[in-house]
Amino acid sequence: MPFCGTSGIEVGLCAALRHAVQDNARVWAGVFQDGRVVEGRRIADTALVRAMGRHHPRRVLDVGDGTGWVDQLLASTGVVVTAVDVQTLVTGPTSGVDVTGFDLVVFDGSLDGKPIAPILRSVHRMLAPTGAIVVRTEHAGGRDVWHHAGQTAALTLLEWEEPLGHDGAPAGVAIATLVPTATVTP
Repeated sequence: MPFCGTSGIEVGLCAALRHAVQDNARVWAGVFQDGRVVEGRRIADTALVRAMGRHHPRRVLDVGDGTGWVDQLLASTGVVVTAVDVQTLVTGPTSGVDVTGFDLVVFDGSLDGKPIAPILRSVHRMLAPTGAIVVRTEHAGGRDVWHHAGQTAALTLLEWEEPLGHDGAPAGVAIATLVPTATVTP
């Protein structure tokens, strides 16, 4: 391996790393071959795309854009997409980047394990008056958690979806859609 050093410790660590990667690859190859991950991911992606599409966005903030598939999909339809890391919301926007007036803010799994309420408060200020936030989470924490977190950020949980697989079993994700409370009519 070209990044390995020549000392005994470095060569040993590289060999251990190579072995671990190969073992991990064998396990995941089996999971992908039987379709469990592929089917679950397809169902979750479809639910996220449906939730985003309901808002007909023109300008989107993708927080924690990961592989960039959401950016690429939206951009291919003419949507203007700005991608930022979740940490940017905590430390402040990058200079020169306009982070206001978004029709839609998307979190594709990037809120898992993060403090939800403070991040939602930051994002709320970035929304256009009729904007929405769509979140895909692997560890949903339940509808009540998202309802409460939204309330602390002056947001209302508009939709909650836990997509099911073709076999009727949960796909293991939830899609939450939140909107500014001021835009919700009783």
